[in-house]
Amino acid sequence: MKKLFAIILSVIITLSVFAGCRLSTNGEQSALQGDDAAPEELLITVPDLIGMTLDDAREIIERSGLRVGDITYADIYIDISEPADTIMEQNPSLGEIVIEGAEVDLIVASGVNVFVYTNAPYTNEKAGFAIDFPAEWTERVVIQEVEDGAHFYNRANYEAGGLGSWPPGAFLSVGVLTHEQWAGYEYLAESGLRGHMITENDNYVYVYSTPTIGGLQWDENNEDLTRDYQEMAGVINLEWLKERITVW
Repeated sequence: MKKLFAIILSVIITLSVFAGCRLSTNGEQSALQGDDAAPEELLITVPDLIGMTLDDAREIIERSGLRVGDITYADIYIDISEPADTIMEQNPSLGEIVIEGAEVDLIVASGVNVFVYTNAPYTNEKAGFAIDFPAEWTERVVIQEVEDGAHFYNRANYEAGGLGSWPPGAFLSVGVLTHEQWAGYEYLAESGLRGHMITENDNYVYVYSTPTIGGLQWDENNEDLTRDYQEMAGVINLEWLKERITVW
């Protein structure tokens, strides 16, 4: 009888332990047991933040009982059509169940459009110009679009990085100015700023600049990176650009 009683007691204890366990959504046994289990009111469903502004997302996160985690600005190799401070990605994702106070990491549009040159010619509709780069430069140029033009980088050096706070590899910048702006810019150019007019029309002046002397645009200790950069930077001049640019 004592042996039978011990077996029954053992079964009861075992069932009690299993009753205090919770199964997670992926079928694995949760570590939350008994008094350690999170109450239902402390479990929160992550809201959808994609497409919101950063300010709106902050408000929703905090109102949901969560916290804003890491904020990363996406500005490299992403053709960003979203305005600056628009939420592009979130982690955890919409619908995931987390504990109250958990952090939500965000990837936010920087408003800077950075991408690899793949289609000839490069066309900047906003600034009103196109440049027909050599065919052999396809996928070797990184383009960073800005408000009034674009910066062009040698891709190998841009990806290598490590030469300062700014990305290396810049070999050309093209911008658009009004005639009034150019009058002031031309004065600065005479003072040493490397800015030159490519062409003009009734409304705008199209200008270009190249890195100043001593700019750290490539790793001089790396022969491949040096050669790759100089193959592009070495051909940039006014006549070369005049032959390859179209403006409107």
